[in-house]
Parts: sequence; structure tokens; C-alpha cells
Amino acid sequence: MNWLRRSIEVNQGNGSSGFYSIFWGWSPPYPETTGYLIPTLFDFAAALEWAEWRGLAESCAHWLCNIQLPNGAFPRGFGSKEPLVFDTGMILFGLSRAWRESSDEKYLEALRKAATWLGKNLGPKGCWVDYAYVPGHIPAYHSRVIWAILEANTYLQEMELAGKMNQALIYHTGFINKSLGVRNAGLYPGEAAMTHTLAYYLRGMLESAVLLNEKRIQEKITAVVDAMINLIAGKGRLAGSYDENWRGNYSFRCITGQAQFSILLARLYQVSGNPLYHRISAQLFAELRRAPCAIPFPGLQGGIPGSAPLWGKYQAFRWLNWAAKFYLDAALIQSQAAVKPGHIPG
Repeated sequence: MNWLRRSIEVNQGNGSSGFYSIFWGWSPPYPETTGYLIPTLFDFAAALEWAEWRGLAESCAHWLCNIQLPNGAFPRGFGSKEPLVFDTGMILFGLSRAWRESSDEKYLEALRKAATWLGKNLGPKGCWVDYAYVPGHIPAYHSRVIWAILEANTYLQEMELAGKMNQALIYHTGFINKSLGVRNAGLYPGEAAMTHTLAYYLRGMLESAVLLNEKRIQEKITAVVDAMINLIAGKGRLAGSYDENWRGNYSFRCITGQAQFSILLARLYQVSGNPLYHRISAQLFAELRRAPCAIPFPGLQGGIPGSAPLWGKYQAFRWLNWAAKFYLDAALIQSQAAVKPGHIPG
């Protein structure tokens, strides 16, 4: 949490730096991940009774409103003016929570504009073709955008938007193949998916199916997760990445993805009541107990690296604000005596 605070203070409250690098120092503030950091900051403010974190969440939400594009979208990456579907979707999580916590109309208006832009740009088949991270690539992990829109729509109450997301969820179910692998789950066409983006897909699908009461889709996602649990049992660990045929790269851990899978399994336990998911969730998080950096240097201490070892395939030699976010979300869940129904942050 102190590392995250520093990532925001270096920008005078105007967003959280995406990462710290031993070569370049702090990156510029990253709109996408700042967006979904906001629920985590509010959750820790409540859990630890630290008003400081609430102020940080509000300053980040205010900054996001200031950089929203006129069409309602949010810019991609660091300092760009180009709109992006995924980044806009992730910022919905922060705006939704800021509105819930403050009832400030500026957050509701920003939320409405962003969700409307996403709805207008959804193609007739139920997928986003334009404004993708890789032009022409329709990634499976856009399911997380569906979830973000459905969460936002609990406040917006737009019937047309809900109908479009139902169609989109059905389309994105098609990324699951006959072997229960997931196609197009990576950032680039044809590449193996880091567990980070694979978890994006599965959590987005599960949460969307729960919100839309789509039991069959919940069952399908559960079957995919069960296939992964079988692999973990056989190999003794989670791989850093998997291709669509479940061939894993075990030369590294994707710290972000492993924390996300710990959260996903905790959520499945809540949905199903199956204690196996609770046990594997705790196991995955326990394996990350040494992830926070212990070096007493401001950009490093408390930071969560992209990979273990540091030179692994995912974000080598960088400490990531999104890794910190998911690590903290998982830690908050595991700190409870049991995983009980309740709010789990986006």
C-alpha cells in the first residue's frame, strides 16, 4: 500500500505510475490501471480505517475525469490521445466506485459517457473490432470490459446496454475450444497467454455470467478452471503462460496472473461453495508470500514485480501498479478466516 501511495504522490495525485523500472525510474501515470486501482484504495481505506487512502482514490478519480476524451472514451497507454476499448472499460470500475462512495455527479456523468461510447462501438456480432490494443485482433480478455459495463449499468440502468452485453457475453463464450483451452487470450494473435490476460478473460466471463444469471456460462467457465486445477495438481505449480492447448511455460511465474487466479478461485468458492476452490486459492497466494520487494529504496520497497524470477517473460525488471493491485486484492480476501460472500474489487 505504501508503494502504491508513492506511485500516486510522484504524480502529485494525478494518477498512479504504471510501473517502476530500475533503468528509467517511475513511469508516467497509467489511466487504465489507475482506473481499477480505485476500488482497491477504497477497500483498504475501509478495511484499515485509513482516510489517506480514500483521499488518494478520490484524487485518481478526479484526474481520470479531467483526461476523458470528448467522445467519452479514455486514452490508451501513457500520454496518448488515441481511444482504447479495454482501457476505457477498466476505468469504468474506478468511476463506478467513486460514484458509489461520493455521489458526486461528475463521476456518474463520466461513467455514462464512457459506457455509452463502449456500447456504440460494440459490433453487431457482439465484439469490439475497432479501438483494440492490436489493430485487427479481437482478444478474449475483452470479456472484462463486458463485466465493467454491467457493473456500471447497475447505476446507469440502461436496458439497451444490458441487452448488448448479453449478446457480447455469448460471443465471448466462443473463445473456449473443445479441449477447454482459450483462444486469443494473449495480447497478440497466436501467442500464448500470460496467466494475467487469461485470468482477465475467465474473471470477466464469470462475473458477467453471475450478473446476467447465465448458469450455463458459469458452468462452462468452471469447467475451464477445473482443467487448470488439474494441470496445477499434475505439475505442482501454475505456469507463467499457457497456449490454447494448455501447453504451459513453467520457466517463470507471472505474479500478477497468479494473484488474479487466487482471486478467481476465491470467487468461484463464493459462487459454488466448493471448498476445493478455497484451498487452491489460498495455496496460490501463499506461493507469492515473498513477492513484495524488501529492498529499502522508494521505488522498490513493497513493489510487486511482473515476473519471478525478475527476468521472466512478463514485464522483466519492472514493479507494476497492476501487480500491486491484484496482490492486495488477493491479500485482503486471504486475510479473512473464510472466503465469505461480499464485494471483491474489479
